[in-house]
Amino acid sequence: MLFRVIKSYQGRKQAAVGGEMIFRVRLLLSPLRVKSLVTLAAVLTLLASCAGDSGADNDSDGQGDSTVGNGSSSNVSYDGPVPQTSEIQNFKTFFWDPITGQGTEEDKCSSCHSQDGAAPSKFARTDDINLAFSVAASGVASNNNPLVDLDNPENSEVVIRVANGHNCWNVDLDFCRTQMITYIESWRDGSAPSATVVQLTAPALYDPSGSKDFPEDSADFAATVWPVLNSQSTSPSHCQGCHSDTAPQALRQTPYFASEDVDLAYDQAKGKIDLANPGDSRLVEKLRDEFHNCWSDCATDAATMLAAIQALSDPIPVTNIDPDLVTSKALQLFQDGIVAASGGRIEDDVIALYEFKIGSGTTVIDRSGVAPSADLTLSGDAGEYEWLSAWGMQFNGGKAQASVADSAKLQSIISATGEFTIEAWVAPANVTQDGPARIVSYSSGDNRNFMLGQTLYSYNFPLRTSESDAQGMPMLSTSDADEDLQATLQHVVVTYDSVNGRQIYVNGVHTGDNDGLTSGSLTNWNSTYPLVLGSEVDGSDPWAGTIRLLAVHSRALDEPSILANYDAGVGQKYFLLFGVSHLLNTTSDAFIIFEVSQFDNHAYLFSQPYFLSLDPAVVPETFDIEGMRLGINGKIAAAGQAYATMDVIVDASSYDPVVGQPLSSVGSVIALENGPDFDQFFLVFDRLGDHTEVFVEAEPPDPVFVGSGEASSDLAVRTFSEINHSFSQITGVPVQAVAGTYNTVVQQLPSAENINGFLSSHQMGVTQLAIGYCDALIDDPVLRTAIGIDLPEIEGVDDANAKSVADWDADFIDPMISAALNSGLAQQPASADVKDIVHHLLFTDADGINEIEPVTDPDPHGLSRCGGSCPDGRTAQAAKAACAAVLGSAGVTLH
Repeated sequence: MLFRVIKSYQGRKQAAVGGEMIFRVRLLLSPLRVKSLVTLAAVLTLLASCAGDSGADNDSDGQGDSTVGNGSSSNVSYDGPVPQTSEIQNFKTFFWDPITGQGTEEDKCSSCHSQDGAAPSKFARTDDINLAFSVAASGVASNNNPLVDLDNPENSEVVIRVANGHNCWNVDLDFCRTQMITYIESWRDGSAPSATVVQLTAPALYDPSGSKDFPEDSADFAATVWPVLNSQSTSPSHCQGCHSDTAPQALRQTPYFASEDVDLAYDQAKGKIDLANPGDSRLVEKLRDEFHNCWSDCATDAATMLAAIQALSDPIPVTNIDPDLVTSKALQLFQDGIVAASGGRIEDDVIALYEFKIGSGTTVIDRSGVAPSADLTLSGDAGEYEWLSAWGMQFNGGKAQASVADSAKLQSIISATGEFTIEAWVAPANVTQDGPARIVSYSSGDNRNFMLGQTLYSYNFPLRTSESDAQGMPMLSTSDADEDLQATLQHVVVTYDSVNGRQIYVNGVHTGDNDGLTSGSLTNWNSTYPLVLGSEVDGSDPWAGTIRLLAVHSRALDEPSILANYDAGVGQKYFLLFGVSHLLNTTSDAFIIFEVSQFDNHAYLFSQPYFLSLDPAVVPETFDIEGMRLGINGKIAAAGQAYATMDVIVDASSYDPVVGQPLSSVGSVIALENGPDFDQFFLVFDRLGDHTEVFVEAEPPDPVFVGSGEASSDLAVRTFSEINHSFSQITGVPVQAVAGTYNTVVQQLPSAENINGFLSSHQMGVTQLAIGYCDALIDDPVLRTAIGIDLPEIEGVDDANAKSVADWDADFIDPMISAALNSGLAQQPASADVKDIVHHLLFTDADGINEIEPVTDPDPHGLSRCGGSCPDGRTAQAAKAACAAVLGSAGVTLH
């Protein structure tokens, strides 16, 4: 919620400008940090192909070679007139220097926009900084956009141009856009701490409209669009050369809308197709407007693609919204959403940063700005890694690896500081992974500098220091019993410094696990290891899950900084302002505002709605909001209606003109349909003000039997807690006495009663726990006596050979079986059968014991029999083994 964002940071400014309310959230950004942004320009690569001031984009879509273009090394050293004002000085320091590449060879703009360049706007001229400032501050492009808009940097023409591919100096167009915005903000704010600006502006108001929904199966797609995407008949290929899961690894890019698997292609193509307006489909725009990978003439190819999409769209009926519903105005995420600036992240000492924004290709950009850029290369078969459209990378056997040369900056910088932090937003796929499974590793083979891994419910942190070995052992791990690691999105941070040693934080909170390793230096780190995500370098110990952000800091973050980064959140988020003024009598500029993000590739997350008027002078009328529901594409979403029971009164006493009035603290997830480019959202109310329309829930269909038809077992497995307490009750051993063993094996014990889910690993855990209880029982004469066991040989001279079968039966076997097995149950092992098995375990044929397996085990060797005489302690060992066999058997663990 916006008011939570504002209150969580230092400083708050409010200004009303026309119909806008502007909130500025001060970042913790020192002058040194601002200066580092300028220095960043020295490591960027030139794309200097210009087309005058026409705004024509390069043919590249931003995924190709970043060095494409006619490079020009300006190596500008300014010696013209000095800046006449402090504002011009700021312009030079924070904007002109990085975009002209002063003192470097990384020129971005001056080869075209200098006094001798072909472009008419001379904002990068090198002869007179004052004249360059005049052009940048007041100039406009041919489309009348301001070249630089200091109040709204994202609206600057120079930002829009690089975002569309015009001379972007990186393979990631968003990287260039973000950098250009940073230059403008730094120019505007000078050396003072910068501010993240969240502008809440009224969106275009339009009513919810009808929509077309994609058919459930891929048959129509296979007959229309897919043949164009997947055509193998011409050379070069249409799209399958790159956008297919069978394309060469070096060329392969997601989404796989040209896959040989038509169902996969259909699923991946939906987000690129606009059924309502086929001409606005991304598949058409890439050919028509960006000349991307045309296979003949781009205009002809775009027309072919448009005709195919039109053929898919035409037969699909329009779903119209029910006119009786009480609805808000409608919005689309990318078109109408306002980016929710996360702000407040502590990144002063970040030396590697991965935000997974690019969404396709095989390269993950290092956005830290610290040279060299340790970009990661993705590898793996189809399905082993997948980009998330909401920023993130999902691993399922694949990996992302930097080169050894680029990774060496980690060793160089961190070995000098002697401290560091690994910060990640991760969502483990499950809690059954071990090895440990490698989430992040700076390693090669068995040796490593550091690693963040997973073992079941625990995070692992091995680290090489002068006090540990080359594998980073002993490693620090979170407690098994605490189950800190969960299969959900978590903010996990590991830090190291010589004072505090290794520390682990999950969701902003220290886990309480203390490092027993003596602190050492990091000067023994190996610089020949690569940084790798998702597995070991050779692909071993793979990790399954999602990484949404990874940052390597050259300092150990303190707890307040870790908490600030946790509060800042992660991912691509937007504010959606749903207009409701038309439903109110007097309140103007009225909106119900949600923070919305794409939860994953299949759903949206709507969270923390609040009511706000963008007019700060408004005192809202009193009105009710009852039964609010989320609508998508002309209909009410079938699931995810967390606000259906809402009953809130908005009034002046609860309303704050700065932050509005919160309506709910919960979130709701609804299914993605056509993708964030095309899905249209709206709100539906049972009541809002004087407008009422009672929503009638649809009758649920009769339940359909979907079971296997197999009869379920009458037997069930005791779960971990039940097994633990059963063992305690049988033996009399307190659970506290074996707590260490229990905490070690609890994750190997059954967690569900379904006998079909019982695994061999469960039995191993049961056996270990049984041995723990039997060890405590047999060693304690009081506990033995309490259940009728009498083994005087344990305290006296021990010769198990001398103890007869009858004495074993009377002194141990009969009371042990009696204590372990209930009597009178309809289904349980017979005591005589259990005794035969224990006899077979303890004795040999010489005792007259019938063989259980005469063929495979004709001469069993009993645990209580030894050649000659038995060593001291043999009676206790045999009794503990027999006790564990009885205690860990199905006679106890099943019920």
